[in-house]
Order: sequence, then C-alpha cells, then structure tokens
Amino acid sequence: MFRQISHIDRNCNAICKVALVGAYLMTLGLAALLFTSEALQHSVTDQVIGCIIALVFIIFVHILERQGRCLLVSYLLVLFYVVTGISIVWTWGINAPPGPLLLGIAIVFAGILLSARHALYTAVIIACLFIGVQLANAAGITVPTLDWTGYASSFGDVFAYCLAFGLLGLGSWLYNRQMERSLLQAKRAEHALLQQEANLKLQVKKRTEQLHQAQLEDMRQMYQFIQLGQWGVTLLHDLANHLTALTLEIEGLQQKRQHSEDIARAHEITRYLEQVVNDTRDRLHSGPRREAFNVITAMGSTIDFLRYKANDTNVQLRWQPPAINWTYTADPASFMQVMTILVNNAIDAYCLPGAKSDNRQVVVTMERDHNHIVVSIGNWGPCIDEAARKLLFKPFHSGKGKNKGMGIGLFIAKQIVEGHFNGTINCVSDTNYTEFKVTLPLAKKPSAGVE
Repeated sequence: MFRQISHIDRNCNAICKVALVGAYLMTLGLAALLFTSEALQHSVTDQVIGCIIALVFIIFVHILERQGRCLLVSYLLVLFYVVTGISIVWTWGINAPPGPLLLGIAIVFAGILLSARHALYTAVIIACLFIGVQLANAAGITVPTLDWTGYASSFGDVFAYCLAFGLLGLGSWLYNRQMERSLLQAKRAEHALLQQEANLKLQVKKRTEQLHQAQLEDMRQMYQFIQLGQWGVTLLHDLANHLTALTLEIEGLQQKRQHSEDIARAHEITRYLEQVVNDTRDRLHSGPRREAFNVITAMGSTIDFLRYKANDTNVQLRWQPPAINWTYTADPASFMQVMTILVNNAIDAYCLPGAKSDNRQVVVTMERDHNHIVVSIGNWGPCIDEAARKLLFKPFHSGKGKNKGMGIGLFIAKQIVEGHFNGTINCVSDTNYTEFKVTLPLAKKPSAGVE
C-alpha cells in the first residue's frame, strides 16, 4: 500500500531545516528587538518570557529533528508558527502585520510538510482562532496594544483575513494535492516496474534452471559417449592382448605333438574373449558391476592366463597367494583387467632393448592391512627414468616403441583404479628393479569393500 505523504520522506529534512532556521531567526530577532527597546518596562516583560519559552521550544524541536523524527517535527513547527502568530494577534491586534503573515506561513508549511488536506485544516483552525480573538476583544476580555495603529480592528477585518486564509489554504491544498497525485502515480509506476522486474527475474531464473537441467542432461549424455569410447578402446586393447595370446597358443598347436593342453588353453582364451565382450555389453547398459569376489582367485586366474606368454618369452611368473581368501566387493572384470595390463607390461619389459638376459622374473605380491589391499607387480627389466615415469599414465604414450604398443594400457588402468576403486596406482623404478603398486581402499570408501 502506498503512502500518500511519501514526499515527506524525501523533503522533510531540507524543509524542516529551513523552517527551523526561520524560527530561530524570528525568535532571536524579536528578543533582540524587545531587549533593545527603550520601553523595556513591565509592559514587555511577558513578551520577553514568551521569547525565551519559544527559544527553548525551538531547541527541543531541533533535537527531535536531529533524531530523524520528521513527522513529529513537522507538526510541532506548524504548531509553533500558529501559536506565535496568534500570540502576536492577541497582543497587538489582528491587524498587526507579523501575525497574519506567520499564520499564512503556517498554512503553507502544513501543506508542504504534512499533506494537502492539512493546509485546509490549518486554515479553518486559524480562521476560528481569529474569530475567537476578535470576540475576546469585543467582549473586553483582552485589550490589545494599539499604539502602533490609530484604530481598532473590526469583524470586517476578521472576515477579510479569514477569506485570505481560506484562499491561501485552498491554493496550497490544490497545489499539494496535485503533487501528491503525481507522486502517487510515480510510486505506482515504480511499483509496477519493480513487480515486472521481479517477474522477469523469476522467469529468467526459471529459464536458467531449465537450461541448466538441459545442460546437465547433455553432459550426462556426453559422459556416456565418453565412457562408450573408453570402453571401446579398452575392449580393443584387451582383444589385442588376448588375440596375441591366442596366436601363441595356435603356434604351439602347430609345433607340438600333444595338442590337448593347447586346445584347452585356446578354448579358455576364446571363453575369456567372449566374457570380455559380454562385460563390455553390460557396461554399456548399466555401467561397471559390483559384486563380491575373491581377489586371490581373480589374481591367480590372471597369472594362469598369462603364464603361457611368460613361458614363451622365457619369463618366470612368481606368485605366492596369501593363505587366507579375501572377498572384495567391486567389479571383478575391472580388477582382472587392471592386473592383466600390469602383468602383461611387466612381461613385455624383458623384450625391450637393454633388458637383462638373466633373472627374467615377474614378481606379484598381495598384502593387506586394516585400510588397504596392496598389489605389487615388479620386474628386473630396463629402468624407467623420471621423465618417462611422468608420461607413463598419459594416453597414447608407449615405452614399447612404434608398432609394439597402443599407449593406452596404463592410462586405462589408472582410470579404473581411481574412478571405480577409488584407489591409487604408482610406479617406482631404479637401475635394477621396477615396481607398479596398486592400492585399493577397504571399508572407508563407498565404491569398494572387503571381507
């Protein structure tokens, strides 16, 4: 709801200060006039006391104005000018020029400081007071000092003054009412603009949320396509590794007379490839699986799968499983995929230039404490310097040379260990020994668990 006197809040301080300055000057000037008068006798003592009271009153109003109580100050200032004007009229008669002038100022201030209707109210009150003063003079209740004029006032003078006050109040009311209407229309227009701005902000916020949701949906779809691409590359990498092993098995079939074991190995590799394809298909629909599996058995299956390749390259796989089975909750295919990549790379290390011909071993160990399972895979192949270690887990970087590696195996392993298992993978290498260490968290992490 709009306040019809909202202009008071904007102009009150400035107008009140002007009115206060005028009140100070008028009171002090009147007091100085009385004190310097040669006729300062008992007849003007009451006027001096009145000036002192008026000065104290103005100081009190000034204090209220400093406190920001503009509405109360406005009422008190109008009251001060009315009382001062009536006092002058009561003392020197209604024809004394300062009295009607101050009363006219009171009407104007009432219309400016308060509201348009207050100008009319003040004019009516002053007219009534004028009539009352004239009746008191006519009845002899009060005898004004008429030394400054040659004749006494009449009801005709009262009528003329009341008419002037009425016209002044009416003009002030009309002017201030128009100002108030203009201010009210401006306030309504401002309110409408604020409401429109609020509605616009609400619509922008709603639209922004819709766009945000659409962007999130697009990001989810893009992430699914990224996963699809990663899984496709992963499948390609695994197929390449296992096709190599299958090729070796087929070559063994051609060179050996006893084919039963080699045929069984070929069937095992074929089943494994089929499982890889099925696991990839499941990931495309539901993401990595989570199930309890025996990490010791999974590690042993990986070692057995790669043992033929190790034997073919004259590499010995040393794997001593712990005596107690450990059940871990995660995606078993992802675990075996990471272990296959690391063990396969450790075997391939002996095929690189600078590899030693003796002590061609790959050592696989698995340890457990209260917080982690740690899998270590080490070899005595060529040293990996610090600069190369910084690039080990970057995509499309291979230390096996051109046409020998795709450069994505360790990158895939790192993505799986950190993304699915919430674990870490790192490499330590010196001139004699290179070790990859995979740390898998236990119950503290929500993505995987162990029993």
